[in-house]
Amino acid sequence: VGQIQRIDLRLPEGQYNTYFKVSAATQSVWAFTWDAVSGTGAVFSDSNGDGQTDTVSLFIRDGGRGDDDGVADGVIVDPGFVAMSAALPEINLDLSSFTADRVLNAQESSTALIRGTSSSVGLGRTVLLTLTDSAQNSITAQTTTNALGEWSYQALNWNQLANGPIQVSLQVTNIYGATASRSDSFNLDRSPPSAVLSFQSFNDSGSSNADWLTQDRNFTLTADNVEAGAAIAFEVSSDNGASWQSTGAQQFNLPHGSYMFRAILTDAAGNSATSSSRAVVVDTQAPTPANLVIIDLQDSGSSNADWLTQDRNFTLTADNVEAGAAIAFEVSSDNGASWQSTGAQQSNLSDGRYLFRVVTTDLAGNIRLGSTSSVTVTSPSAPPPDKKTSTWAGNELRPFTQSNQFLEMDFSAFGFDARRLDHADPLWTSLKGELPQTAQPVLRADTQWLDTLKPKAAWDSSVANTRDWMNAGQDRDIAQPKVDWFAADAPKTRAGGFQVMVMGLDKERIAVLRGQPDHQVPANEKSLIRIAADAFAHTSADAEIRLTLTRADRQALPKWLSFDGETGELFLDPPADSPPELALMLTAIDQDGENTSTVFRIQVIKADPAPQGRMSFSDKLRNASGVTLTSSAPLIGSMLGHA
Repeated sequence: VGQIQRIDLRLPEGQYNTYFKVSAATQSVWAFTWDAVSGTGAVFSDSNGDGQTDTVSLFIRDGGRGDDDGVADGVIVDPGFVAMSAALPEINLDLSSFTADRVLNAQESSTALIRGTSSSVGLGRTVLLTLTDSAQNSITAQTTTNALGEWSYQALNWNQLANGPIQVSLQVTNIYGATASRSDSFNLDRSPPSAVLSFQSFNDSGSSNADWLTQDRNFTLTADNVEAGAAIAFEVSSDNGASWQSTGAQQFNLPHGSYMFRAILTDAAGNSATSSSRAVVVDTQAPTPANLVIIDLQDSGSSNADWLTQDRNFTLTADNVEAGAAIAFEVSSDNGASWQSTGAQQSNLSDGRYLFRVVTTDLAGNIRLGSTSSVTVTSPSAPPPDKKTSTWAGNELRPFTQSNQFLEMDFSAFGFDARRLDHADPLWTSLKGELPQTAQPVLRADTQWLDTLKPKAAWDSSVANTRDWMNAGQDRDIAQPKVDWFAADAPKTRAGGFQVMVMGLDKERIAVLRGQPDHQVPANEKSLIRIAADAFAHTSADAEIRLTLTRADRQALPKWLSFDGETGELFLDPPADSPPELALMLTAIDQDGENTSTVFRIQVIKADPAPQGRMSFSDKLRNASGVTLTSSAPLIGSMLGHA
């Protein structure tokens, strides 16, 4: 069917394809490779042997239109397209599009967009993308080129590949059937680092070394098992994890409060991990002071509230103990100069005066000393320490004895406690409990110094005997206004606690000044008693004082009584069946644990009289159980009319 026509062409040296364009309108092509059976096609050759094609022979059959005229027809539209020269296709991978450091981490893989470019390919050509890990697990994806030869692919399933080196293979074929390929590699690391927070130089103080409750305000944060190249950062929260702030490894002078810490590790690939948080409570505040309670003690003798006893065996305990706190007890037999640890059970105590106190240690190890209680143990055959013995002359009580040129008067039958009148002591108080001017160094017979205590009568005014002298001591006019011994602007301790008077003291830093008077309150009514600032005195204006109130017999306070140790307000609402009298111990404690106590009584009146103020001198004598006045014998005799 037609003869085969041969056309020989000389070509520029280069690479040539084997396609033959048959339609300029449709841009369609068909292969024009050599067909040995039909004897048609194109034969490319290298005439000079330099490895480059430089000639082509085209074998085309005549009769394409059936005319068999010996001329090749119907096939070649433009001889310039025959065996034309064309650039080979290329394809490239842009690693920086999804991993700048050639390591793909977990965060990057979640949004990774793999993309690249191609040339001499054309629009819409298929790009074949294959990723293979070191275990030969592979994933394959296809995409197409745009008009610029660009291509991209997102949403690879990275879970099918193992961490480690990843081989990437690319392949694309152009419109002429020429194929381009490319390979590249990167590392896949989607494993987060191990983050374990740890502490250095941390002292978990207190009874437990594993509760993270501590006095330690300075420690160092670090992390364990950190992989090479990983970076560590720390965060802290002071609102129980609601918010977090960056913090350094060194924690210094942390304030009292609760904290949470955590570590954040970032490995070389950029994967991050946050450790579990650790709560730390920094407790630098002393615990609530416990109240010492003495049980099983028989306060023998005429008074059951003077802590003078023959009982040598009793038990120490405490109330108002802070939750979780431990208590211990200490004893002093030298009036507080030194203290020794002691057990709760006191057995076979020797004669003498003992001071006891409770030591409270909270869970963080902070220590607070409680108030001091005094117990004097004496044998039945021995007279009470520091008390004088009254003597009788006929039917009259003569409560004084001669000793070392001093005549000592002992009103132990009345139970009132006064200071030695022949000592110039600024804390000396009158028998009425009020503070006059400093007493003269020696008690004079003319009693001129007593005249300064107006509106009281002088003690030697028309006094014929002891009984007359006691009666003469009553107030001349009880309607007279109360005498205040301190001005309103007198110096007081700081306002952070209960304010007491500031003044010089002989030995102690804190002492009883005017004390607290007894009070009468009506039953079935609410009453308020305010502790006055001059009840106690302290040597320092910077002292912070707190008051505590306990029963003098160390039993629990009744429920109808409550006390505010900062304001000094005592609230009472005694029922009708309440006991007629309640002895209370008021204790003042400064920030260093120094303390002193005074005892006063609350009398519950069933007939509901108005609360009374300070008692008169004669009432004091009638209701008290002891008073001791000391001066030289001649002066006492002159004043009282006793030889």
